[in-house]
Amino acid sequence: MGRYFLALVPDAAARARLDALAQLSGAGAVPAGELHLTLVFIGALGVRSEAEVLQAIGPVVGPRVLCALTGGARGPARLVSSLRERLMTAGFAVDTRPFRAHVTLARAPRPPTKRAELLAAPICWQPT
Repeated sequence: MGRYFLALVPDAAARARLDALAQLSGAGAVPAGELHLTLVFIGALGVRSEAEVLQAIGPVVGPRVLCALTGGARGPARLVSSLRERLMTAGFAVDTRPFRAHVTLARAPRPPTKRAELLAAPICWQPT
């Protein structure tokens, strides 16, 4: 089951600039085609459908320009508030944590876990 969210996707020029910045980080860059600004996280839909989400939010008009900055993003905050209200009115459970406008550019590699170490070792046995 997928994890659903509503997001704004940067245009090609902005995506290229964000990707170039991500490449400088030295961490695992998010693929350019996956860069987005999450507005509302919905999670698993359960028995609900994507069509129900689209019906709940109705026509949406949002901000025309977004930057990878976290301060002063009032347009997206108003849009987020409106989307959350529409989804909750339609009975969807949405993430209600305070909105922080951001685009994730890269993720640091996760340290190896005990599970990964166990899976890396061969498992041998004698047939009986």
